[in-house]
Formats: sequence, C-alpha cells, structure tokens
Amino acid sequence: MKLKFVQKCWNYIAPNKTYFDKQSTIQEYLAITPDSELKTDLSYEELYEEALKVVGKQDFKKNTKDDPTYFSMLSKDESTIAIMLGILAFAVSREVDLHGTSLEKAIDKVLPKCYDTNNPFDVKEGLGHRIFGHDPAVFGLKNIPADTLIKVKNIETGERQLVKIGEFIGVGTKGNVSMWDLIWKFYGNNSNKLLGVVNCLKHTIVHFSKDLLTPAGLPLPFSSLFEKYEYYENLNAHGIMYKNSLMQKLDNWGIKLKASDFAALFLIESFFLVYFKCNNTDNYKKQDFKLLSIGTCISMQMAAIAFGQGLQQGKRGHKKIIPGGKINPMLSVAFVKLTLQEIKTIYKARKHINLTYDNHYPEVKNNGK
Repeated sequence: MKLKFVQKCWNYIAPNKTYFDKQSTIQEYLAITPDSELKTDLSYEELYEEALKVVGKQDFKKNTKDDPTYFSMLSKDESTIAIMLGILAFAVSREVDLHGTSLEKAIDKVLPKCYDTNNPFDVKEGLGHRIFGHDPAVFGLKNIPADTLIKVKNIETGERQLVKIGEFIGVGTKGNVSMWDLIWKFYGNNSNKLLGVVNCLKHTIVHFSKDLLTPAGLPLPFSSLFEKYEYYENLNAHGIMYKNSLMQKLDNWGIKLKASDFAALFLIESFFLVYFKCNNTDNYKKQDFKLLSIGTCISMQMAAIAFGQGLQQGKRGHKKIIPGGKINPMLSVAFVKLTLQEIKTIYKARKHINLTYDNHYPEVKNNGK
C-alpha cells in the first residue's frame, strides 16, 4: 500500500513519458469504445493491453501538440532569445563589477561635501569591517554588546579614537544595543522624530548604495545573526573578528549582495516585461523563458568563478574578486522560486489528467488499485 502511494505521488511530479503515453492510449480506446462493450473486470495494466490491441500505442506529446492548456514549449527563436538575454545579463553584471568603484566616486560627486564621511557604518576599520553593522535586516535588533569598541571622530581634536559603543551612545556599557541606536546617534533628531527617521534612512540608503558598488559588497541579510561577539580580557571589551567568520566564508565563495546582482535581475525582468507585452503568449512559456534566462546567467557567473580559480589569489593571501564571477543570491532566489512554480505546474497538470480519467471512467480507477 505504501509503495503504491509513493508511486502515485511520483507519477504526479516526476517526468515520465511512458506514463503519459499509457494514459493517452487508454483515453483514445475509451473514447471510441461504447460503454456497453467495456470490460469492467480489468486491472489498469490489462486495460492498457486491451487498448493497445484496438488503437495501438499513442504518443501523448503528439496528441496534445495543438492543446496549449497545460503543456507548451518555447520555440527555437524564443529559446535563443532567452539564452542571449542571460548572456547579456552576465555581461552587464561583469561591467558593473569592473566599474563599480568609478560609479561609487560618481555618487560622491553629486552629494553635498562630506555627506557620507564619519558615518556610523565605518566605525570599525580594516579588512572585513562590514561584518559590523552592515546587515540591513537586523538594524533594530539589540545584539551588539554595549562594551564593543568602535572608532569615532573626536570633535575637539578631529582624530578618530577608540570608545565603547554604549558610552558613545550614552546608555552605559552593560547589556546590548542595536545598530539603529548608533545610526540615530549620528543622524537622528530627538526633537523631531519624523525628520530624524527620514535623515537616518537617507544616509543609510546612500551608504549602502555605494557599498553595493564596491568589490566587497554587502553581507547577506540575516547573516550577522550567526556571528559571535567575543570578550577580550586585555581590551576589557567585546569584539567581533572577520577571520574565520561566516562572512569571510561567504566572501570566499562569492556569496554577497552587489549592485551587479540587481543590475542582472533588473535587465532580465525589464526585457521580459517588454518582450511579452509585445508578444502575447501563455504564462507557462513566460515561466520557461525567464527560467532559461536566469539559469544561463547563473551558469556563466559560476563558470567565471570555476575558470578563474587560478587568478583569484589576491594580496596577502586573500581572494581577489573576479568581475561577474559570483553566486548571485538575487538570481538564485528567483531561480528556485521559478523552479518550484514549474514543479507545481506539472503537479497540477498531472493531477488534472488523473482526476479527469477517474471522474469519467470510474471503473479504471477502481480496477487500477
């Protein structure tokens, strides 16, 4: 009984041409055979053998080629366009990576002078400073020990000096604080909360937009939750190290958020909307088109990493960024989502076929058990 249940679930989901051809053969047989001549004491396999004698083996794909209701295929031209779009998205991604630093400087030129200097996001220095405070998903979470050391500019001397984050914010060094507390200290306005929130958001958006254009990019949302603050006796304070951290591992694997990720996704989505607005087609073709485009871009980005392994060794043993070479989190999420939708579509189609046979020919259902 369990094996039959598993087989039934498998038939709903797994691609199985034989199964569809059997169903098509039985359907054709039942369509031309009067009910009075149907044998009701046959098993499913015996019914299939009986159908073979009358209508021969049927090809499901051939019989349904003119019925777009559940199954449709991209034409060769559409497949070519989808693949070329994926290649173009990779090329755009690579160009954004190559010229990211120049674009970052261009942003600074249009901003007011010193708009993004001495900011709360750069209170930690050195390699991997973005392990601290650069996770936009946890700004409001009080997970930073109040005795963590940061470096801020002294108003009197103009030099950066070490201070515990709790002391700088004005809440003491016990317990935890959030990144939002620090941002508010720099840009907030206690007398006008709304103005303070708007100012904080503006500075945060500008800084993160610039960081997305740099080789280091931004960490994945929520990844900071897996980092651990350690207490150092010689400093009498907590600290968080980049070395051997999750962020370092993700950096080595090329898993991070970058402007090039958004650029590739934006190009595919924009072309997709324009192309299918001009070319009316069914939703299943649209789904396959996007899946093929995104899959092509992801494959090329990962291939760039694989073929560029020998070029990855950078200064001081750290891995050098390969333009365009990465595991693109934005496209990967979109690809997984589309794949699940594809599986759901197949499941619904196969379920529809089975239910149709069961409802119209209950004797097949009963004898097939």
